[in-house]
Amino acid sequence: ISTSDKEKTGLDYVKVKAWSECYLTQSSVMIHLTIYRVDPKGGDKEVRSFDNYKGIKSGKLVEITDAKVLCVNKKPTKYYGVAKAHVVIPGMGVFDKGAFSAIKNALNCGT
Repeated sequence: ISTSDKEKTGLDYVKVKAWSECYLTQSSVMIHLTIYRVDPKGGDKEVRSFDNYKGIKSGKLVEITDAKVLCVNKKPTKYYGVAKAHVVIPGMGVFDKGAFSAIKNALNCGT
């Protein structure tokens, strides 16, 4: 649950961050992040997707920091994020990487 969003808006949000970081300058970094809700009966559900396609795409650190979903009730729910990055490092090549967040304890945040 995002404490900064709670302070600003008074509302609860589940927030997930994703980034691509390298000691070399990256260019043309495209990150796609999807937040999933764990369904205890199986078949996790996609809640929302985010990308940086219109934002900053170069540098040693490129990130998505505003990926969040509004909690609509207090039902204990588990979430996780899956991110994929397509990165060009000049003189080194093109790289595709993926990552996912660990599924942690249930949050009092149903969507």
